[in-house]
Amino acid sequence: MRVIRGVICVAVIGRAKVLFGKNMGGGKVGQFENFCTNDMTAFATVAEARIAKKELLVWRDIHSVSLGMIQIELAETIDEAHAHF
Repeated sequence: MRVIRGVICVAVIGRAKVLFGKNMGGGKVGQFENFCTNDMTAFATVAEARIAKKELLVWRDIHSVSLGMIQIELAETIDEAHAHF
């Protein structure tokens, strides 16, 4: 069972909300990376997320960015899922 927790940026792009977490070297420039492409790695601190928020707000397609806390329990195998749920 994998537990994911931390601070994320929630960006409004059009009618969608996109989650951003810590940059894990996925080829993107900046302090942030799409939460789905960075192995679901959240920011460890609010200060880190605030830096990313400022960078995200520069993008012309992003209408607004808010910070949030996330906690996910993720079963990584079918056996883990059956045992836990």
